[in-house]
Amino acid sequence: MRRYLNQQASRKSWIPTIEDKIWVKVGEGERIYPIVDEDLERSTDEKTSAVHFMRFQLSPSQIESARAGDKITFGANHPA
Repeated sequence: MRRYLNQQASRKSWIPTIEDKIWVKVGEGERIYPIVDEDLERSTDEKTSAVHFMRFQLSPSQIESARAGDKITFGANHPA
């Protein structure tokens, strides 16, 4: 039980620090940061979910570039 509680505390502390650091980029364009967990709240004062959903809103030109074969890159700006 202690291990489970430690995992919960650890997740609760680091998940909110990464969800706004993830990005995607099409070609040499700008980084696109996600819209996170828009479907429902996944965290409470007692817990945070290990599963978070991210949606990247691409512009029409970014979609066109991706369809044309431009490289799609995912990354994170997290210091860890």
